[in-house]
Amino acid sequence: MHSSKPGFFHPLNPQKYVGDVKNIYYRSQLELKLLMWLDRHPHILKYSVEPFQIPYFWETDRRWHNYTPDVLVKQMGIGGKEEVVLIEVKPDKQTRPPKRPPAGKKPSKNFLTETVTWRKNNAKWKAAQAYCEQRNWRFQIITDKELNVRYSK
Repeated sequence: MHSSKPGFFHPLNPQKYVGDVKNIYYRSQLELKLLMWLDRHPHILKYSVEPFQIPYFWETDRRWHNYTPDVLVKQMGIGGKEEVVLIEVKPDKQTRPPKRPPAGKKPSKNFLTETVTWRKNNAKWKAAQAYCEQRNWRFQIITDKELNVRYSK
């Protein structure tokens, strides 16, 4: 899976999808791989893509923005109890703060961009975590490592 080309997903189990089954759009190969897994896994009862928006405050511009999580899932949890999980799919690299350059070395433009991405993602995820806690849901970030997706260089 080298392409990050977006497209439409066509499930084998359309009854599990909440929404317009002819309009399931994925934005990356990570999202596609997750959708394929959700569609086939017997413990996944229902799922929807980009289900709603969550407001979050972005410290850099001191304004409120909307975050759209990737997937909302209803699944059979441990002990047969149903649970709701809000999922965000990201490359593992974007789930950790970037490595600082050595002391005395000027930060690269790439480092600065990665830092902004990390901080913005963190603000979104804190808002999503709070949103989920209010509803007794779970928030989970799934990465290329869990989905076993490799990127070409």
